[in-house]
Amino acid sequence: MAAGGRDQDATAMNHDTTSTTREDGLLSTHSVYGAPCWVSLTSRDLKATEEFYSAVLGWQWRPARLGDPFRIALADEVPVAGIAAVAAMWQMAVAWTPYFAVRSADEAASRAQERGGTAAVGP
Repeated sequence: MAAGGRDQDATAMNHDTTSTTREDGLLSTHSVYGAPCWVSLTSRDLKATEEFYSAVLGWQWRPARLGDPFRIALADEVPVAGIAAVAAMWQMAVAWTPYFAVRSADEAASRAQERGGTAAVGP
């Protein structure tokens, strides 16, 4: 542990390890602005996806309050990712989507667009 009771690895990564449990049951931590704060995966086969990431990363799974087609991945009992089922008939890419913590979604989207980026779904 580092000074102040913080884990050295967390301190070295500049993460605020203060956490609370939200009403929806997810663990909420204070994010580092400009860094990824969550990842979601779309999948056509939730069971196969769960089995794969359980074997590769040791993740455990629990249902989410968003319904059956969405599951929460846990690493050491901490929520780290979500997976959502995508019906085969949907023309949607099966891919990882990272989410970044920013102070203002509007400002970040504006800066991205000024530099040639696009917003598929605006803030």
